[in-house]
Amino acid sequence: MKQQSKWKKRMQFILPPVVSAAVTLLAFFMMQGIPMLRTLQRRTDLVSAVVWQDGKAVTLTKSGDIVLAAEVAGVLARRFGATVEGEPDTCYEFGFADGSSLTVGVLEGAIFYNGKWYQGAATTPQLFRDLTRVRFFDQGGLEE
Repeated sequence: MKQQSKWKKRMQFILPPVVSAAVTLLAFFMMQGIPMLRTLQRRTDLVSAVVWQDGKAVTLTKSGDIVLAAEVAGVLARRFGATVEGEPDTCYEFGFADGSSLTVGVLEGAIFYNGKWYQGAATTPQLFRDLTRVRFFDQGGLEE
């Protein structure tokens, strides 16, 4: 009986912070979205990337340029599913060593990720467009 009361006493101190942390984490991801930085940055098998914006395309094959593209795509944060008709106005297609690919893009405030549309979190779709333009399409964006 005494052993059980010690356990209950410890749980009174441990349980509230654990529940509080879980609720805070859930609320954070609901508000801020799931960052794609975690999805792409850890991939070491990226072999190519094609970047489209405003009807122009750039094919990236240099390792540094591919990593830069993954970092730019990493600024996106997606939240809930969305229904969007149309094609992304800014889009990246990453190619992997195993032959698979991943397409990431934006249209207005929505994010296209792996064949599905999601609501974009905050202003990340516009930031993605701006970084893409500056890094890959303005003069001097890529090293030749």
